[in-house]
Amino acid sequence: FGAAETFERAVAARYVNAKTVIFRLRWVPFIDATGLTTLEEIVASLKSRGVRVMVTGANERVRAKLEKAGLVTLIGAENFCIDLTAALAALQVEDIKP
Repeated sequence: FGAAETFERAVAARYVNAKTVIFRLRWVPFIDATGLTTLEEIVASLKSRGVRVMVTGANERVRAKLEKAGLVTLIGAENFCIDLTAALAALQVEDIKP
């Protein structure tokens, strides 16, 4: 619980004026109920401020948990990328669109 609260406070304080926040989950082997709840709260808060949320590197186990918890729907499947390079490329393509 302590780590989840620290994470939530850090995200809230750091990304006040961000347009996009990318959560890199490459080194996250699993996510528990507390992590899912915290992530959901953070994503909802960011989205309510108009911040685009993207996720990269989620392994199959984590992705399945995110899907089951409704986070893939909340974030949008189009905002899940294989890695950071793919996410940055997607953002660059959108900046170029008229």
